[in-house]
Amino acid sequence: MFDLFQQVREELQLEVVRDGELVRPLVYQKSGNAQMCYNSGGRGIVFPYENRAIRVKGIIDPDGKLTRRIAASPRNQIEDVKRFTQYRPDNLSNGKPFAVLSQQAAKREQEAVSRLNWSYWKIGLKHPYSVLDVVPTGQTFDGGPTVQLYFDLPSVEDDLRVEELNGLLRAKMNRLSSQEIKEREGDVLKLYHRFMQWHGFSARCLTISKLLPTPESFVPQNYVISHVKGGYGLFRVDHTSTVPKDVDDEKAVFEELVRRISKGQSDGPISTFGNLPTAVVLAANHSDQVPMDSRSLFERCYYFDGRFKASDRYLQALNIFYRQFTNGIRMPQPEPIEEEFFRKPLAD
Repeated sequence: MFDLFQQVREELQLEVVRDGELVRPLVYQKSGNAQMCYNSGGRGIVFPYENRAIRVKGIIDPDGKLTRRIAASPRNQIEDVKRFTQYRPDNLSNGKPFAVLSQQAAKREQEAVSRLNWSYWKIGLKHPYSVLDVVPTGQTFDGGPTVQLYFDLPSVEDDLRVEELNGLLRAKMNRLSSQEIKEREGDVLKLYHRFMQWHGFSARCLTISKLLPTPESFVPQNYVISHVKGGYGLFRVDHTSTVPKDVDDEKAVFEELVRRISKGQSDGPISTFGNLPTAVVLAANHSDQVPMDSRSLFERCYYFDGRFKASDRYLQALNIFYRQFTNGIRMPQPEPIEEEFFRKPLAD
């Protein structure tokens, strides 16, 4: 999967190790002692280190150069980052510092990761993210200190996001006719059925950990595709806005969590991962109902929000997605996703 990771990340040269030690805090600047690393979104980096990898969240980037470079890169597949092509150093994001983290946000992420790691360990799995260090930047925001988070990962490719895979699949589908999409429909659905199982399993782990991420954070860019037991699984990461819900009623925590995942939408928990596979079903079976314009068939289906006469095939797809989500909640743990499940929909 490293080759897929490379297709969606920019190669960078930064000094991340000095005299055998990790550079802390990390600044986006030129150096004569630079090493290979990759962007992680538009505000962080990830790089191999010893026999593992390190992700740094909250790079000091006073001129916004890293953000602008990644936002403008054709490799970048994350919509949230694309919006910041015109980033200026004085921009804020929802009243928060754009790149570095507030101390409070870092504490929330530390607590969430700690609880999740414990919950996954009890189930018999290892969560791919663990906090290595919290590093003061020497900068302040709104009168308070800001920090960087250093994470341990098994490898750099364990930072691959679902939204980045979605971007590769969209690019592939945009080159295909309705019939060619139809020929890949089954492979796409098989992959996303497995995604929905891991999504349900993640919801269970968040419930056990008594954690409630914000509704807005249930997006594909916050799920990594990480190695697990000879295959791959999906794991929820990025928890700077996640809060504990320490109550005895676990059912109430779960119901609130599912409400947040659903974001008030009628298709419920499938909305996090459902856009791409349902667009495949639409393009493969209902292309005649999607209005023509200059975009490719698949792109029109991906953004289509009009009415169409849904077939049993389309309704069945929605039903199976939801059923796989609930199956994932009940499973002791989902089966690892074999690499061929990712390769088939992308094959030439």
